[in-house]
Amino acid sequence: PSSTQNSSSGTNSSSGNSSVPTNTGSSSPGSKNEAREVIPNAAYDNVMAGDQQYNAKNYAAALESYKRAAEIVPNSPTVNFYLGDAYAKSDKYAEAAAAYQKAIENRPTFVEAYTALAGNLDRLNRKDEAIEWLKKGVSAVPDSVGLWRDLGSRMLSSPKERGGALPILQHTVE
Repeated sequence: PSSTQNSSSGTNSSSGNSSVPTNTGSSSPGSKNEAREVIPNAAYDNVMAGDQQYNAKNYAAALESYKRAAEIVPNSPTVNFYLGDAYAKSDKYAEAAAAYQKAIENRPTFVEAYTALAGNLDRLNRKDEAIEWLKKGVSAVPDSVGLWRDLGSRMLSSPKERGGALPILQHTVE
């Protein structure tokens, strides 16, 4: 949610749509190379309002804005990611996990969503499930060193998975 731009840079009033950063990690928010997701202006306005509240650490208000955006574009990976972040900041980890899962369902290569999902599953003491989601993540995005590293470190801390951690961690240095 710290990826807001002013509305004039993302709004296309003739089409009734706006674009928001997709948080793919490939470039910084606001850069010219940043990937964008086109959403209706009404959803965009709610995302921008949510971002303002999120950046002001008013997570309850941000959550409400992101919920309104998600009602308009329920399958938006970006909106669901932002919604997950607001839920997580509000200590609603199960809801955050569900929002991150929805983001991944709609963009299977969404690296940040896998990482955030795993963190929230850990907070819910669902560590094995976090590992399984990270395994799905490295299958979907095999060149993501961060996902491999996260998977390896979580496997090291799991007695059940510890034996498979070394090959995973070696993958991060190759």
